[in-house]
Amino acid sequence: EDAVSGSAAVTRVRVEPALAAPALESRRYVDTVRAADGGPAAFLEGGRVSSITVSVGETVEQGRVVATLDQRGPRLALQETRAALASVDEQLAQAERELARVARLGDAATEQELDQRRSAVLQLSAARDRAAAGYANAQRRLDETELVASYDAVVTAVMVEESTVVAAG
Repeated sequence: EDAVSGSAAVTRVRVEPALAAPALESRRYVDTVRAADGGPAAFLEGGRVSSITVSVGETVEQGRVVATLDQRGPRLALQETRAALASVDEQLAQAERELARVARLGDAATEQELDQRRSAVLQLSAARDRAAAGYANAQRRLDETELVASYDAVVTAVMVEESTVVAAG
């Protein structure tokens, strides 16, 4: 109502009939939808839980280690692969020195001697690549004994106790 005259205020509008319009272009987008955060944390490898560093209700920051599996086996495997890699590195260096020595002999060295030295270097190079891959794998397995918070969160449940054997996932 109009406060001065006491009569209802009138608003004029223009009315037009609705018309059919051409359909809008339709598009489909395919992608994977996954939660940004959330879900239970789990080890990528199985083993015996050696420590749990959180409790229910505790706030944890991204990157914090919340639990650890027994690391004795993975640490031993890492030491063994490190030693194997060092041994192959030394053998390869020796084979390369021997090849260089035989090559410096020039005509005094036979083609067979040179081929043997080259073959030894190639074989040891391949062995070194295998040893390096074994070392990297052992390091990855050791790293996976630590369950690390992948985002900031509040612990709502701790599903295992220390000394429990857990499966991967």
